[in-house]
Amino acid sequence: MHQLIIPYQKKIEFTFNNYFNDKNKDILNHIRSIFDNTLSDQIYIWSSEASGKTHILNAACNYHSKDNKRCVYIPLREYKNLDTEIFSNIESFDLICIDDIQSISKNSKWELSLFNLYNRAKDESSKIIFSGNCDLKDCSIELNDLNSRLKSGLSYYIQESDDITKEMILLKIIKEYEYNISSDIPRHLLIHYSRNLNNLIKNIHVIGEHSLSTNKKAHIRSLYEIL
Repeated sequence: MHQLIIPYQKKIEFTFNNYFNDKNKDILNHIRSIFDNTLSDQIYIWSSEASGKTHILNAACNYHSKDNKRCVYIPLREYKNLDTEIFSNIESFDLICIDDIQSISKNSKWELSLFNLYNRAKDESSKIIFSGNCDLKDCSIELNDLNSRLKSGLSYYIQESDDITKEMILLKIIKEYEYNISSDIPRHLLIHYSRNLNNLIKNIHVIGEHSLSTNKKAHIRSLYEIL
C-alpha cells in the first residue's frame, strides 16, 4: 500500500480471502481483474445494508499494491474531517477507491471536486472503484455531470450475508480486536437480537469494549447488563 488516508488498525487485514460472502465472488473476481479489463475503467458497488463494501475497497488496494500498483483509499463518510484538497494530485494513482459517495451528495463543493478528480483520473487512465448505499438511479447526487459519469461505468449490487456468514464476520472481529468474548455470543446475538449486520457489529464492539474495560470475559449470561 503506497498511501492510505485513514490508517488501518494494526491487527486488521482486509483481503479478498477473509471476505466471507460467497454470494459476491463474481464481483470480487472482476475487481481482481480490473487492470485486465479494457471495457471499463470504473466500478460502482452498492448496498443499503452492511455488506462489506469498505472491506472490498481496502482489499482491492491491498491486492493490487502487491503488483506494484499505486493505490489510494478515501472514506468520504469522514469528509467533514477532511478537505477537498484530499483529491489533489491523486489522479496519477493506478487505483483510486472512494468509499461512501452518498456522504457528499447535495454538497456542491465536494461533488464538484469529485467530478474534477474523475475527469483528471480518466485522462491518466486510472482505475476507479466507488461504493455507495444506493443504486445510482436513486442516489441524490445533484451535479448532473458527476451523476452521468458515475453511471457510465459498471455497477454491482453487493448481496447481504446469510446468518452463517454474519457469524463468521463477528468471530473475525472478535479475533482482530482481541476482544475477550465467548465464542457462542455471535450466534446468540443472531437468534435473540437484531440480525441486521450493522447492529450486530455495533453490539459486538459494545460487548468487546466492556470486556476490555472490565478485564473480564463476556459470556451470554452477562449480555443483559452490557446491552
